[in-house]
Amino acid sequence: MSKKWTDEKITETIIELMNKLSIETFPTNMQMRENKLSGLSRAIGLSGGVEHWSKKTGIPRKQREVKWTDELIKKEIKKSMDVLCINRMPSASELTSIGRNDLHCAISKGLTYYGWAKEMGLNLKSSETLKGNKYEEIAKRKLQRRGYTVEKMTTKHPYDLLVNENVKVDIKVGRVHYHFGSKAHTFRLAKKYSTCDIYICFALDKDSNTENIFIIPSKFAKVETMNVGTISKYNKFIDRWDFLDDYTTFYKSITI
Repeated sequence: MSKKWTDEKITETIIELMNKLSIETFPTNMQMRENKLSGLSRAIGLSGGVEHWSKKTGIPRKQREVKWTDELIKKEIKKSMDVLCINRMPSASELTSIGRNDLHCAISKGLTYYGWAKEMGLNLKSSETLKGNKYEEIAKRKLQRRGYTVEKMTTKHPYDLLVNENVKVDIKVGRVHYHFGSKAHTFRLAKKYSTCDIYICFALDKDSNTENIFIIPSKFAKVETMNVGTISKYNKFIDRWDFLDDYTTFYKSITI
């Protein structure tokens, strides 16, 4: 190793780079190379490595981003329930209060609190239950106005509404966002092979007003996450309430 890179010089250069980048964690090898400090990266590698120098300087390493699988989210929800001494789905404020903002973000970006409570057969805190039920109630009223009978299911059921005593309907909600500059809505279906006959998907604008309602037979939505852009193959399903009639006719045709 070049005499240039003494322990003091390595430490000094690490701190200078941290100040330059306005970071509080140990610089990565890529950050060193991008700032023309390949020599520093080599010197660290030849004198114990990043882990050694992190401990030596007391500068923590950047934690790798957690890959939030469904199983990991379930595991961490149960762990948080134990910490909070509750037997229902934790609320956003409760997770934040025990330092689990990471889990809160993972839940919010995926199925949402309502969806995970339903997935795990858990009750929600009353205020969150009301929020989660809002679009089920809206869908129920819209269906009833069209002459359908509608029964609302409990959170333990794998679908939300039972229409005309047979047709299983699941409600999904997606707020508008922009993907690479293009307007889009994302609906988390959670599983490729559905337990419902039809999805009713509410596409909301930034103020939570309904822009479109997609009525999609589950056979056309064999995905875990459904992304709908302005120009989308799913646009042909906007307001296709007549699919409820098709499924009702099908079920009535089945006789013993």
